[in-house]
Amino acid sequence: MNKLIVRRLEDGVLLPLQTLMGRLCLTEVSRWRLLDVELFARAPFHFPVTEFEENTKTFKGGLTLSHHEFEDLLEQLPQVIDGEIHGLSCDTIEPLVRIECQDAGQWEISTTSKALYLRLRQQLGDWLFSEVIS
Repeated sequence: MNKLIVRRLEDGVLLPLQTLMGRLCLTEVSRWRLLDVELFARAPFHFPVTEFEENTKTFKGGLTLSHHEFEDLLEQLPQVIDGEIHGLSCDTIEPLVRIECQDAGQWEISTTSKALYLRLRQQLGDWLFSEVIS
């Protein structure tokens, strides 16, 4: 799996998921699955933080959203501290792209598709901190 690492800060903290997603064009993704997401301070849509985080737990299968629902979520999502977001197409069970936040310190974006990896690498541009090709 090829991996791109982003450590860009905005106002002294890791850039928000909404900002990161604004730079990425993932038109082939039709569904998003949030797994083990931990948030800072508040949850979207007036959910209590603990309830939102509990609904993303891996043992429960995570929280799956349509692309439209995910875009709505991004508008209200506070800072993500930890967790994974998987981008899925309607044709596959395995994620096309995995976006992982680690300790609010970096975003790791990985994919098995060489073409998608190269496109994401170009879209990230100067935000790219490092990459791992396997």
